[in-house]
Amino acid sequence: MPKRLLVVGSTGLPGLEGDVLPCDRASTPPPCDVAVLLGDPERRGDHEELLGRNLGWVRAAAAAVARTSPDCALIVAARPVNTLALAALQAGRLRREKVLGVAGLADELRLSGLVGKALGVDAGDVRAAVLGGCGESLVALPRLWSVGGIPAGELLSCQDIEGLRRAACAGAGPDELAAAAALLAGALLGGARRLCTASVLLEGEYGVDGLCLAVPVVLGPGGWERIVQLNLNVAERAALLKAAAAGRALRETLEVSQ
Repeated sequence: MPKRLLVVGSTGLPGLEGDVLPCDRASTPPPCDVAVLLGDPERRGDHEELLGRNLGWVRAAAAAVARTSPDCALIVAARPVNTLALAALQAGRLRREKVLGVAGLADELRLSGLVGKALGVDAGDVRAAVLGGCGESLVALPRLWSVGGIPAGELLSCQDIEGLRRAACAGAGPDELAAAAALLAGALLGGARRLCTASVLLEGEYGVDGLCLAVPVVLGPGGWERIVQLNLNVAERAALLKAAAAGRALRETLEVSQ
């Protein structure tokens, strides 16, 4: 029997068929196997403003989806992704393996486009790697970037790489958010075991506990199966812990609003 996709937001996902439910009707979702909380990806604002706009409907949608489809996988693509992924997990009372945010993957798609443009090659030839949060909390890992299998450091100067890293910190746009959600949803609907970056709840991994951050995970049928621990250098680890500190500040907003 084909698996069912539900998108809560203003539009569907590219290349995938499924039910689309407006945010103001999120309390009455149909049964599904994969639900994507997309909202309106065109909305702009800083993290606090977007959290204020999106927190209510994300909580309502997550709780409602969990009631009608308790074994579904939940993908969060509304911003701020990491904080709302945690809010969705708490509201739905789902196992942590069932909830993923598009943070990380969306930023990698943006970076791949930027690197491809800089080198005059297709973005599909680029493999970017990031961790952590969004904006200034993004932890780029340029030593792991590659283009057609060639390390990016062989093709780009240190100055070029730093410029690309700063450009990526501007954040993923609406197209990257939707594309990342479509990639995750497509993999989960198809039962593919893929290694990708997603925002998941950490319970001691990378020295972080109780926060959703973007890390490499292995997807499996119906959710993610395991977190991949990278060997980070001193600077990368410090940047990730800084991202965690920023995440804790936003988490306090969730605790106050409960």
